Amino acid sequence: MVQNGSAVRLSIDGHTIANAKVDNFTWDMATRDTTTKDSAGFRELGEALRSWNCDASALFAPGGAAASLQDCQDAWSSRATVDIDFGSGTISGTRTISGTAYIVSISEKADLEGNVEYSIKLEGTGQLTFTDHV
Repeated sequence: MVQNGSAVRLSIDGHTIANAKVDNFTWDMATRDTTTKDSAGFRELGEALRSWNCDASALFAPGGAAASLQDCQDAWSSRATVDIDFGSGTISGTRTISGTAYIVSISEKADLEGNVEYSIKLEGTGQLTFTDHV
């Protein structure tokens, strides 16, 4: 069965982002050129640094127990790291990804007669932890 995206959530410091619309998680790995004269004219690569980041967009609603825009602003303002979890909770057959990140970007949008929305971007620092749910 295909998993419903509504079940996948991003949490900051143990609190799910309030009123989230979209959560994304990206893994990257840089490469280094290892091509030699013996490579038969083809480029060869080796592994290099790995990195990760995540972002979310949400509707703004003041208050509540979930991670809010104000919590994100406070973490950004103090340059504090935050602990993140990305996953479906404990749904069998899924995995939760955990790590530490900095909030590197926050944007707010308030259209005329529209919803107030915000977006955050986090850059990971250090290794990720994977928890499989069986």
